[in-house]
Amino acid sequence: MTINSSVRPDPAPAVAGRWWPGVAGASLLVFLLLAFVVVRTGGHDPVDQLLLRQARSWQTPGTTNAARLVLLAFSPWGVLVVTAAAVVGLRLRSRHLLLPAILVLAVVTSAGVAYLVEVAVNRPRPAAGGAVPLAVSFPSVPTVEDLVLYGLAALLLAANVPRRGPRNAVLGVGLGLGLLGGLARLFLGEQWGSDVLAGWLLGLTVLAFAWGAVLTASETPSVLGASDGFRVDEELRGDASVRRSGGLGEGKPQLEPTPRVRGVHDRE
Repeated sequence: MTINSSVRPDPAPAVAGRWWPGVAGASLLVFLLLAFVVVRTGGHDPVDQLLLRQARSWQTPGTTNAARLVLLAFSPWGVLVVTAAAVVGLRLRSRHLLLPAILVLAVVTSAGVAYLVEVAVNRPRPAAGGAVPLAVSFPSVPTVEDLVLYGLAALLLAANVPRRGPRNAVLGVGLGLGLLGGLARLFLGEQWGSDVLAGWLLGLTVLAFAWGAVLTASETPSVLGASDGFRVDEELRGDASVRRSGGLGEGKPQLEPTPRVRGVHDRE
């Protein structure tokens, strides 16, 4: 047997494949930069003004009523109902209390952090769309909650779905619902465009850290690793390269058989 030195092992997927630290760091950095710009400009950004005028030009009685119906599903009562349903579903599926606890803690933490930043920035909402006069708006607290709740619930639901198609469908629905509430608020003029964008960025930061906590718990035998009701798929975990490469990612070189030298007595 000879060793084929031209074959190089894949990088360790347990480190390189993890998307959540990079996503958390990048989204947090952009959020801080956006907050700095809003504070420096006094909350009067020409891009926000342009987006508000454009949203008003698209408003009709039909579209306005549709947007308000959408926001009914994303009201505090709607968030409470969805959270309760997700908690019950995760408890039944994983047979463990840790996943529901991570979900609730992520939603509560995101709302609390967003509210503290909102009070600190003290930026008034637009005077349109029926918003409460002089209510603070940066970042949009409901938008943060929406992305964390629906995004994390979709990730947890899709975690042990083996087929890529259904898994991507679940993730797509969760992401769409997480973004829909912010788009409706922007359309109705209840939030500035940068408020909604900041809500998405902060929500994505909390979502990424929460997913990191889920991965850590799922790899700990004494926590979730021993739970038969919850297994994170390799692609969501970041270990897909091991599955596709047949184990080369473990750092073992590929062995090839030594070619046989034909002897003089071998038949042609």
